[in-house]
Amino acid sequence: MRRFTLLALLLGAGWLLFVAVRVEAVGRLDDAAQSDAIVVLGTAQYQGTPSPVFQSRLDHAADLYRRGLAPLIVVAGGKQEGDLYTEAAAGTRYLEANGVPREALLAVAEGNDTLTSLRGVARELRERQLRSVVLVSDRRHIFRSRAMTSGLRLQPRSSPTNNSPAEGTAILRVRYTAREVAAYTKYLLTRSYVPLGSSGAG
Repeated sequence: MRRFTLLALLLGAGWLLFVAVRVEAVGRLDDAAQSDAIVVLGTAQYQGTPSPVFQSRLDHAADLYRRGLAPLIVVAGGKQEGDLYTEAAAGTRYLEANGVPREALLAVAEGNDTLTSLRGVARELRERQLRSVVLVSDRRHIFRSRAMTSGLRLQPRSSPTNNSPAEGTAILRVRYTAREVAAYTKYLLTRSYVPLGSSGAG
């Protein structure tokens, strides 16, 4: 029993380390290329105004759009209890105010977690016969988001933000990585996702 317990602990630690390394490595990958759509994963907004983390994602998506990587920006995200605006609505309003044409924007106002939001995005894109996407989020959110997007039969690439406040300090980066390791493991085990606490990560 002692040996079994030790082996289980070693395997568990090895898995956590493996996922943490993948979260870091994939989060540094920017393989954005011509695609059907740019998908911005929503996070906190304040009565229609994107939070600094959300704004950094939206600004990056607008830059990719202006570079001609896709003709459509999809902003995903529902709203928390008591909110007047969804994340998707706040995001598309911000992008339109910053010069992105309204016809190039699609709000998918579903979900308070990554998987539910991506399910809504996948449904909307399949209805339009669109498949390839460039995911925009914070570095440590990319690995899990790509896995979920592939599981929804879309073809993901990714372009992480480089100036997100979520990258501000070493403590934030460690906490964010730990959260993503837990969330990804839970996703694999249950193919669902229950938020593991608010961190502004979406």
